[in-house]
Amino acid sequence: MLKKTLSFYTKYFAIWVVAFGVVAYVWPGPFVALKSYMNWFFALTMFGIGAVLEVADFKRI
Repeated sequence: MLKKTLSFYTKYFAIWVVAFGVVAYVWPGPFVALKSYMNWFFALTMFGIGAVLEVADFKRI
């Protein structure tokens, strides 16, 4: 269940980020109230990036 959920989440993550960025740029009004949560959204973004990493990605470092 968790693997299936994370697979769906990571498969469309980049599309979600770009789509919400464009919507927030075009219609900023509804998103102004979310400004105080920006650190949490950044943390969620970092989690999403970390969720797609594999052990092989760390071997290159």
